[in-house]
Amino acid sequence: MLQKSSWKDYFAVSKKDRNAFVITMVIIGAVIAAPFLFNRNKKATGISGADSALAQIPAGKDFFAQEEVDAAGITEEKLFTFDPNTLDLEGWLSLGLSRKTANTIINYTSKGGYFSEPENIRKIWGLKKEEADKLIPYIRIQNKKTARNNFSSGYEKRKVAAIDINQADAAEFKALPGIGDVLSERIVKYRNSIKAFAAIEDIKKVYGISDATFETIRPYLKISNPKVVMPTTLRNTDEQAVSATTTAKAVNINTATEKEMTAVGIPRNVARSIVVYREQNGNYNRVEDIKKIIFINADIYKNVAPLMTVE
Repeated sequence: MLQKSSWKDYFAVSKKDRNAFVITMVIIGAVIAAPFLFNRNKKATGISGADSALAQIPAGKDFFAQEEVDAAGITEEKLFTFDPNTLDLEGWLSLGLSRKTANTIINYTSKGGYFSEPENIRKIWGLKKEEADKLIPYIRIQNKKTARNNFSSGYEKRKVAAIDINQADAAEFKALPGIGDVLSERIVKYRNSIKAFAAIEDIKKVYGISDATFETIRPYLKISNPKVVMPTTLRNTDEQAVSATTTAKAVNINTATEKEMTAVGIPRNVARSIVVYREQNGNYNRVEDIKKIIFINADIYKNVAPLMTVE
């Protein structure tokens, strides 16, 4: 005869099931409690969430210096002897420095800074110890006298002669402070492409010539154009004023092509604008009319007017 089951039988749990239940609850409890225990430990050590993230950055690394190149960028194959007082931007980049560090050095030297001994480069902001260690053996400073902060007097010792930017060759440009092989060749190449510089400030149009570099070399630059002789005023025997232009190279801006204008030294952009303005508005009545072209200011006009005539 079957025994009648009591209600307790329906809720009976075996020992094995009880153990499994206990283990499951322990695991769930550990998962729930873990975040609270982790935050408590961080508070105890005084590390905020942001600080914890920064703490993951290896010691000695500059978090913001993403533009910097590791010292491994300077290799034996790239190194050559140089004078840090005269090396230009392209030269520093050729050695393996980052553009940011190279610009820092150029700004330092162009403003009168002077390296009196190789070890001085360690003072450059952003230059790593490993980089300095590799560069120092290759430094050759021509003048090891105590540096003067007066930039002009420092370069007077070098006796840099003023040069004509329309006549000088690459070697003469290279002799200027802050101009090396690359920039000197680039200046000459640019000048040849436009036939001649119209103004000293046109040097700044050469890629790589920063404002600081231009201000450094400006005292050593002059300009002349042998193709042009400025107008002179003569008087005839009747004491009447006669204005004469003694150049045979001036071009008629009412008929000359862009190519003909650039051939006598007029910058290409100016020549092109003169032709376009003429086509849109008709012939010029006088040379001064080119001032109506929006970008031709007093300085540009002064340099190009002697190259022009109106007939």
